[in-house]
Amino acid sequence: MELEISQEIDMFNATPETPVVKQVDVTQQCFHLDMTLGMYGQTRKSGGIEVITDAKKDHVLTSKFLFKSKKYREIVSAFSEIRRHMDYYCLPSQKRGFRLVPKSILPSFDEKLKVLMEQAQDRINEFAIQWPGIVAQAEIDLGELFDPNQYPSADAIRTYFEVDREYLNFNITGMENTSAELYLEHQLRAIEKAEAGARQVENALCSAFEELVESLVHHLTPSAEGGSKAFHGSRITQLVDFLELFKHRNLTGNTNLGTLVARSQKLLDGLEPADIKNSSTLSSHLKTQFKEIESQLGKFVSGANRLYSWEGE
Repeated sequence: MELEISQEIDMFNATPETPVVKQVDVTQQCFHLDMTLGMYGQTRKSGGIEVITDAKKDHVLTSKFLFKSKKYREIVSAFSEIRRHMDYYCLPSQKRGFRLVPKSILPSFDEKLKVLMEQAQDRINEFAIQWPGIVAQAEIDLGELFDPNQYPSADAIRTYFEVDREYLNFNITGMENTSAELYLEHQLRAIEKAEAGARQVENALCSAFEELVESLVHHLTPSAEGGSKAFHGSRITQLVDFLELFKHRNLTGNTNLGTLVARSQKLLDGLEPADIKNSSTLSSHLKTQFKEIESQLGKFVSGANRLYSWEGE
């Protein structure tokens, strides 16, 4: 028996003029993604270095880079690409360390994720091949600070890296046949977490939407001297991408947000970044319209964490 939640709550302080959305358990529409990205640390505490300072010695720590490697930086970059991919598609989970992936986009999400994981694993394999030479160079660069015990063997270095993912589905199905009391306890906890999870998902969407609109309005607003600011096409493409993906991530069916998304899509429909950049009249019109949308979003956000960091800000 799946848990059904029909309690209605006042989302974002809805007024009689605004629709009230029904509370749902968002986890029933998602899988929990457990993503593991592990790597060998590049720095270690370093003793034997005297730092000239008037600070107390127990207030000062020194560290060293075990090695320098371009291929290692490529691994870091590959892991960052994986995290950006998750940030773009996933939603926050009430379970620490997990992310929610809507079932409707799981195939396309995982197809790209597997490509990124394979690319990261290729970087790791290339790094492992270069490892003996990297260690030899580190011995030269570090001099007396070089400690061979801090460097795994060429065969072992791969084991310090991990790229893995697992999709999980947490529920309490079947517990009612084991213990009615325990089932009731977990059922009530599940209802509480469902409410908190729905709010968290909506706050994440609001925050991401608000950041994109805020950035667009900022760059459409003339400078203090009255001149135009640099306007990059990414301001539009990032917002359009978010709006397109919204229908898959609006797990609670929030109509207030949906209305603002539809309004934004209508404003941008058929427009190219060059159209906005080359027309001060169009730019001014969009600034006014999106300023109003930004104001509405500001009322919705209730202390949500900023989940997205768009490049080019």
